[in-house]
This record gives sequence, structure tokens and C-alpha cells, in this order.
Amino acid sequence: MKKLSLFLGLSVVAWTGATVCDQNFHLQSAYQYILTGDSPTTLTASAAVKLGREMGAATILHDATEYKMITDFDAAGTCDAYVSKNVIFATRKKGETKFSSTTTPLFIKSNKDQYIKPGWDEYWFAFADSINSGTISLSNAVGKTTSHSNIDVWYANGIVSYALRNKVTGILVSNPNGSVSTSQTYHADSATIVAMEAANFAQAPVNTDSSLRLTTSLKIQLIKITYDSLPTPVGGIARAHSTPESKFQARQMGGMVLIQPGEKTNGITEPVSLYGMMGNRVAS
Repeated sequence: MKKLSLFLGLSVVAWTGATVCDQNFHLQSAYQYILTGDSPTTLTASAAVKLGREMGAATILHDATEYKMITDFDAAGTCDAYVSKNVIFATRKKGETKFSSTTTPLFIKSNKDQYIKPGWDEYWFAFADSINSGTISLSNAVGKTTSHSNIDVWYANGIVSYALRNKVTGILVSNPNGSVSTSQTYHADSATIVAMEAANFAQAPVNTDSSLRLTTSLKIQLIKITYDSLPTPVGGIARAHSTPESKFQARQMGGMVLIQPGEKTNGITEPVSLYGMMGNRVAS
């Protein structure tokens, strides 16, 4: 047993026995990236920032920027037809200082063979405001690719800032805080959604005065949200977990919990401990 404890790779797979279109899905992780540049070809990305369920660390691009991002949804019964369900969002309206949780009734359907939304090649969930007379009004979608372990979606907001200055003196002539803010978009692919936001450079004014210099800058905010049928991680489950009783560590990766040994202490190997979703030890 001591030899086993020196090198151990144990995985526990969470399985509910239900199909994907018959489960509840919850936010598992959310990451923010900020891209800035003076043109669509000079955009550079900041380091990823991990956001909590309440999006408290998210950057607010502009006072007028509004957000509405899915955090939880019930897909039960959506395999063959649209079903009215309550969907939980992390939202931020114009002028608000923080995000709040709101519930909106939407029609949900799981799609496995109809790839109306590009990018998801395994399956995706459609969220519709209405389905009147067979006309579907989609307001959102999340999906899964064969290369991802969970379903996910990219959200984006963008803002173009511009100013006119005298070429000689550099004095600001007009539009000291001029900006064009975009509405939130979503897509399966980050590069595609960046291109969609960058196209908003066309909304900036054109300088026709040779004595003035027009400067523009673009800022794009990307938020990637990943979902799973597991409850939203809380406490230490999202990071390496270790206790004085055991030097083994457990961490969650999507629907899988990985258990591995920590460092050997004082030449003594220790038994493996299995922890539940709330961080409590359930077996040793």
C-alpha cells in the first residue's frame, strides 16, 4: 500500500444516469479577458481573470454597458421540443454598480442534429423568447464541441473611444469622451466574436479636417462561461484541497474529481482521502 501511495492517479466520474437534455445545468467557471488596441489588428489580450458566480470581479466597460449571462438552466424534457423553463442570469443594467441574479422564463430546446448556431459540433441548447407559429426568436444559446468536456459559451461587449486633437498643439478639440458602445453578443468561438466586436470600429467618426488628428481605441471584453450538471462549485473545490489529516489533494475538472498525492512528509506516506463536493472527507 505504501508503494501505491507514492504514485496514485485516481479519478471519480460524476454521472447522473440522465441524458444531457434531461438535466439541470449550472455555472462551473467564468473567466474574463480584456483586449485593447488602436485598431482591430493591434489588439492584445490581458491575463485571464477568474470570475465568481456573482461576477463581482468583472470589468464594467461603460456606464451604459448591460449584461445578461446565463448561470443556470433546467433542460429536462427539452430533447424533442421547446419547453418553457425559468432561466437564471447574472445581469447588470445601465447605471448599476454590481451584478444581480434574475430569473427569466424562456423556451429551451436541445439540438443534436441541427447546427443552426455555428461552432458547436456535438450538441447545443437554444433559448428562445418566443416560438409563435413556428417562428423561433432565439435570444441565447450554449453548446458543446467534441473537444470540450463541458458545454460553454463566449459573451462579449465592446467599446470604441475616439477624440479629435489639434495636430500641432495636441489640444483636444471635440469628443473628449466620445465612445460607441456595443450590445452584448454571444458565440461558440472566441475569434469569431472578437471579429464581430472589432467591426464596430466602422462606427467611429471619419476625420475630414487635415489640421486635426483622430485617435481611436477599442476595448473588447470576453467572458467565457462553462456549465455542468454538477452544482456550482463552492469553497475550496475549485482549487487544490489539502488537510492536515492527508497530504493528498483533490480538484475538480468539469464533471470529474481528480485525486493525487501531495508531497511526502518526513519520509512517511499517508493514506488517500476522498472529499465530497462541499469539501468534507467522505472516505479514506
